Amino acid sequence: MMIFALGKTEERQGIIESMAAFFFVLLFSHIDLRKEIITADLIYIEYFYFIAYLMLILSNFNLIVYSKNKSRIFDFNENQLFKAIYFPFFLLISLLVTLLKFY
Repeated sequence: MMIFALGKTEERQGIIESMAAFFFVLLFSHIDLRKEIITADLIYIEYFYFIAYLMLILSNFNLIVYSKNKSRIFDFNENQLFKAIYFPFFLLISLLVTLLKFY
């Protein structure tokens, strides 16, 4: 998400506002889905929303820690470690949810 556009000298307020806007779009989309499909159980597509919420929270946490912390793990090539594991982590969680839901 926005961690790919992040740099230490860039303005982080705009990135946080963009993530907050994306959170509300995601939340309203999830609410709209729940209004259309009336069931007491969670459906498979809802797990995508929960994964997206988790990734949004982790991205915000990474943004805050990266901009304030002077740790070597965050300074390595401008947060490249976390940029490299973002999508594999997202896909791994999606795969685990799929396996747990259908098997």
